[in-house]
Amino acid sequence: MYALFQLIAPLVAYSGDKISLLYLPAFVRVLAVLVAGFAGAFGIFIGHIMVYAVYKSDPLSFAISASAINALAPLIALIFTRFIFRTDRLLDLGWRALLVLSFLAAVFAGLLKAGFWFVTHLGELGSLDSALVNASGNFLGIVAGYVLLRFLQRSLPFEVRLKS
Repeated sequence: MYALFQLIAPLVAYSGDKISLLYLPAFVRVLAVLVAGFAGAFGIFIGHIMVYAVYKSDPLSFAISASAINALAPLIALIFTRFIFRTDRLLDLGWRALLVLSFLAAVFAGLLKAGFWFVTHLGELGSLDSALVNASGNFLGIVAGYVLLRFLQRSLPFEVRLKS
């Protein structure tokens, strides 16, 4: 997914290469946590560190921090969404629950990144417009991923169902 995103990244870039208006890997994070819970978040953490090792040249401390933020945001969103809908079976609730989960995951990612920036830059508040664009890019990427997955599911010549 990260490699696919790199193909469209120049088309949706905002503020250089740091923020995207449509960030498809955010969908993979939410899907992994939705399907596998804590194990999915741990997989996101490890996978994100590996992506940083291959594609980025940031310091290891930044890679670990960014990986933790990107793994925790959808996990926290999942916990809140389960609390809001009072269920453990979000897949049965449909699009409304998935949109709430998507929105919360995007907001928590933006808040955690803004908080990280605040702490590491000794109280300097980062740009609020970049935090908003970051959250909206995550949200749009998650929704685009759901739409793409649904399109692929309907395009298959056989029915695909998740077993409980």
